Amino acid sequence: MQLSEAESVKRLAAEQEIEYMSNILKKILISLGLACTLILLAITFITNFLFKPEKITPIALKAINQQLDGQVFCKSVELTFFSSFPRFGARLHDGYILSRDRRDTLVVFSDFRGAVNMTKLLLKKEIDIERITLRRPRLHLAVDQHGNANYDILKKETAEATDTSDVQSAIKKIHIKSLRIEDASFHYEDKGSRLDCRIPHLALKIGFVYDEDHLLLKLHSDSKQLTITKGGFVFIRQLNSLLDTDMKLDKKSRKLSFTNGTLKLNDIDFLLDGVFERPNGRKAVNVALQAKMKVPSLANLWKMVPKRYLKTTDVDVGGRVFLVLRTNGVYGEGKLPVSRAQLKIHGGSLRYKKFPGQITALEADVESLLDFNERQRSAVRINKMLIRGTGIHLSGSVSAQNLLDNPEIEPDVEANIDLTKIGSTFPIVEGLQLGGRAFIDLAGKITYTAQSGFDYRDLSLQGNAKLADLQINMAKEELLFHTPYTALSLKRDEKNGLSGQLDIDRLNLQYGKKHKLTVQALHAQLSGSKKVDKRLPLKSKINLAALHYQSTDSMNVRIEKASIAAAVGPGKLPRAPHFVTSFDAQNLALHYGQMTLIVDKGSYQFNVEKNEQKQWWPIGSFSFSKLKAAIPNVGMPLSVNRSLITVKGHDIHLNNAFVALGDFKMKLDGEVRNIFPVDKRDTLLYADLNLHARYLDIDELMGVLQAESANAGVIERMAAPALTAAPPVTPIADSTRFTLPTNIRFTFNSFIEQLKMGSLMLNNLKGQARVDNGQLNLHDFSLKSGEASLQTKLRYKPLANGQARMQYVIDVRNMKMNQLKDFAPTLDTLFPVIKSLEGNADFSIKGSANLNNDMEIDIGSVRSVAALRATHLAVQDNEAFRELAKTFKFKERDSTYIDSLNVEMLIKDRQLEILPALVEIDRYRLAVGGIQHIDLSYDYHISVLKSPVPFKMGVDVKGKIPDYNISMTKARYKYYFTDKERLAKKADSTIIRKRNAVLKLINFE
Repeated sequence: MQLSEAESVKRLAAEQEIEYMSNILKKILISLGLACTLILLAITFITNFLFKPEKITPIALKAINQQLDGQVFCKSVELTFFSSFPRFGARLHDGYILSRDRRDTLVVFSDFRGAVNMTKLLLKKEIDIERITLRRPRLHLAVDQHGNANYDILKKETAEATDTSDVQSAIKKIHIKSLRIEDASFHYEDKGSRLDCRIPHLALKIGFVYDEDHLLLKLHSDSKQLTITKGGFVFIRQLNSLLDTDMKLDKKSRKLSFTNGTLKLNDIDFLLDGVFERPNGRKAVNVALQAKMKVPSLANLWKMVPKRYLKTTDVDVGGRVFLVLRTNGVYGEGKLPVSRAQLKIHGGSLRYKKFPGQITALEADVESLLDFNERQRSAVRINKMLIRGTGIHLSGSVSAQNLLDNPEIEPDVEANIDLTKIGSTFPIVEGLQLGGRAFIDLAGKITYTAQSGFDYRDLSLQGNAKLADLQINMAKEELLFHTPYTALSLKRDEKNGLSGQLDIDRLNLQYGKKHKLTVQALHAQLSGSKKVDKRLPLKSKINLAALHYQSTDSMNVRIEKASIAAAVGPGKLPRAPHFVTSFDAQNLALHYGQMTLIVDKGSYQFNVEKNEQKQWWPIGSFSFSKLKAAIPNVGMPLSVNRSLITVKGHDIHLNNAFVALGDFKMKLDGEVRNIFPVDKRDTLLYADLNLHARYLDIDELMGVLQAESANAGVIERMAAPALTAAPPVTPIADSTRFTLPTNIRFTFNSFIEQLKMGSLMLNNLKGQARVDNGQLNLHDFSLKSGEASLQTKLRYKPLANGQARMQYVIDVRNMKMNQLKDFAPTLDTLFPVIKSLEGNADFSIKGSANLNNDMEIDIGSVRSVAALRATHLAVQDNEAFRELAKTFKFKERDSTYIDSLNVEMLIKDRQLEILPALVEIDRYRLAVGGIQHIDLSYDYHISVLKSPVPFKMGVDVKGKIPDYNISMTKARYKYYFTDKERLAKKADSTIIRKRNAVLKLINFE
């Protein structure tokens, strides 16, 4: 059918109109696309290039801190759009918030994010925060003694807008829809009430819904290891909680309420109701909380039983439980609400599916009250307790009044427990073994104070307890306890207080590898003295046999038999009792480290209590008939007969103690400190002693110190009653013979009537000797030998090669010439001419030398200076002197005398150098000097300064007796002893300097 021309025209026009509209729409879409692209590019440019973190961070922090009384810091601030689309957001990295006074850090966070609705902000002047997320923060909130919170850091609006534009531009509302805290740690402390709450792991979600009169909150909280303390008292420890609830805040009344919330404490579900209300003008909150067990069955409560010792799976649990927790009162202004708990178990039973053991009856009625405002009201009462089943029957009641300060505990318990049956019929945790039977019938009252611990003056107990073949073996803790028989009986009357009796047979206790204790038998008689002795109200008399204790710190104690009287009472420090003991022990043997001590028939009296460093501090004394000790690095046992020794802490004091070390017998006064070191950084043994001895053989004493420690042998053998055989001494290699103990620091103020040193016998020796760090030091020792008097200082130091180094200063006055070899043993070898002289002299020597393994001086190591002053010396006849007499034409006499002799000497490199010395003999004035070698050869020169011959001459004497030569030569020493300054300047300055150096080191004044 053909269209008319008019229709064709209309159709063509319509098609053209459609094509035109399509082009228009296409252009519009293209324009919108370009606009969106430009907007996105602009946003991208603004957020990533214009508002870079380094640019926006200081601006954002300044804006935030203007709204706070606190201070916010962070590493960087970043604007976000795409990650928070369709809202703008901000992200803060690695920041923290300080309190108003800048003293507390409120929050430390790694990541803070927030997103804002920009449309409401620009059009409605409302801040609508969609969500705030805080990741891995550490939160610390605190309230001071005056109720001021450190987290109250929002600035208060104090100024009103002055014009319409300000009012119109002001923010009308601030809404937060969601707050989320992830992986946080939380710490809250109220210093006024001394309340402290810590949550190491916290996750929190809060949703907010706003209307005109109310704020609705949806709360989810998950906390791990919650701990709450009050004034040091822990009443919640390591608690896991999970809370879900809807809350309503009335804006006008400031009341926050919630009902039917779900609270999970560890594995128990509760229904939670509560109200928080803060009255106007107060900094306190009225609190009313109630948590009621959701499913009142014993099966739910059974989940809280620790799985450490008893399995909680594969068990049928029956019975009903009523458990309610209530908290009511005022929180704030120094007050805390009162908490109450009530637990009742009815018709309880328990039966394991794979074990024959069962509990057929379980009943309980428990209530508690915790009041920190009126502390004496706090109490716990177990009104009823009944457990009956396989191998167990326990019933009774317990109450504890004044729980927070001075608890008064009143038990009334009867029990018949077959531990063997329990261990075989119940699924005891692997590694725990039980055995034996226990019968207990106990009632009374026990008072405990925070300051003194148990109040022994008011200890009121009566009843009986018997343990038959008791065995406890805990493999994991490595604890083993066993006794075939233990019986305890107690009674009390108002006149005498507490009394009782304890008998233990063959006790065996082992804890890990550290401690092991065995007692063959123990019998104790308890007696009270409430009215007689208020300081020590509880006393006992104990008899024990065959006690043996061992520990891994090298302590080993054995007592054959002991009778002990002990009393106990409150100590000076909190919860540290004060003990007073006195006991007699037969054959006590103590081994500690390398020290061994054996005491026969000892009697001891001690007061023991903790000092301010919380260390047990004994004060007292002990006496004995005989004591023997093996001391580290001392080769003979130390023996002490019938002495009284006082003890104070870790120190002992000696008073006229008669001590024998080998054949060396002495009397000691003074103190020895740090017997049992407490500080591992200081293990030295200190002593300050006055030593009195009639006779001492130095060779024997050094031999003792050279030997290995006295062999203690087996401790059992050492504790034998006879105690007569000394432990044997085992010599050791020469390489360590001179090692003095390095763990002692002893000071001896000595007085020895006779001292034998080699062949020398010395008298009236006085001075101070110190052994410190393996060295021996003698200070200002004085002694007499015949008419000679001696002053000396000496230091003895062992060397690594097994030898020893000795430094010495010896001053001898009025000695006989033949004694010089005793005071300076090397001189008779290096200077044999002294053997030909008789008379008295003054002698001084200062230097050092090594001792070999035979305690002899190594002449090659001697480095010394020495000087001799003498007058009227007689010269004995010898071949060398006869030859010199012929040369100088001495007059023939029965004796030849030297009028004066002043000699300075240097000893080193195995030779003695005699500096030029003036000798006056017969009609001659001679200057003598030269070298004496260790092989007895010599090279002397004698200058004749005055003689019958009217000129000066010299004589050289060289060689070795009997092969020597005497020859005439020039007088080399003629300028050394002249009064003429012109001639003295010609003397060898090197020799002059040597002689002056010797005289400076040695003073004869």
